[in-house]
Amino acid sequence: MPVLIILLLTTGCFFFEQSGSVNLKLTDSPIDADNVSGVYVSISEIQYHLGTGEEEGEWVTVSDFEGGTYNLLELTAGVTTPLAEFSMPSGRVTQIRFILDAPEEGVTGAPQNPGCYILFEDETTSALFVPSGSQSGVKLTGEFEVPVNGSVDITADFDVRKSVSWSGSRYILRPTIKLIVDNQAGSISGDVSGLEAGYKYVVFAYEAETWLSSEINEDANGIRFSNAVSSFALEDADLDSVADPIDPESTDGPGYKLAFLAQGDYTLIVARYENPGLDTETVSANIAADPVSVESEGNTNQALDLTGLVF
Repeated sequence: MPVLIILLLTTGCFFFEQSGSVNLKLTDSPIDADNVSGVYVSISEIQYHLGTGEEEGEWVTVSDFEGGTYNLLELTAGVTTPLAEFSMPSGRVTQIRFILDAPEEGVTGAPQNPGCYILFEDETTSALFVPSGSQSGVKLTGEFEVPVNGSVDITADFDVRKSVSWSGSRYILRPTIKLIVDNQAGSISGDVSGLEAGYKYVVFAYEAETWLSSEINEDANGIRFSNAVSSFALEDADLDSVADPIDPESTDGPGYKLAFLAQGDYTLIVARYENPGLDTETVSANIAADPVSVESEGNTNQALDLTGLVF
């Protein structure tokens, strides 16, 4: 009998589930619109998928996440906000999704309690309709490994610039969200000189050799520069009074920061908007730096001089 007990205790060890922890944060890229002061999303649940395929395993709800509403425009230039820290079985995770508190596309009439909405500068709001956002959820792209008895820091990069479009009668939110493993990502930042007053400027990062000048034009969803992996908007103002958002004490002029970039080479495109937000808005762009290399857990300093750049 003692031998049997020892055997059961020994073999039973193989049935204990190995686990690790995930620290999940949220960040964003800026929106193109000039009359928008906030883009709010309400996340009611976070779920991860156990199994190798959509039909295998199950979706598990993160029990420690109580839900929350987030203004994505406050989470640019590498700024993040914590979402949840939770334990889960160790191994490779290929699917995470957010369940949103949002009106469904196709619903008639004004939503009674829109958890996702746009706040305009005149203090008016408009609901963001999300296809299946409150039912099947919004899936995040990207994979990561949960170490045994260890932890991994993950950032959900919500690119609201690509996600919000106007259907002709309402605003639609089709979220573009990618998962970034923090210790596998880097950034590019620097000062910008040679800007002209009266214009709005945006710095875009493209994977090397993927930039096409045709992206100046709007795509089917009304989005310009649709293949950019990150962006940073420089404020349109009297350039003598524009503070550097990266280093407020800097006297070198406006600065930019492109955060959470995967290791690799990038082309930096600067777009210039004339009469931004008006019916007469015109957009032009050119290459400001190519290539710029990014290393994991590092920052590449790349100053941009737009003097003489043809727009």
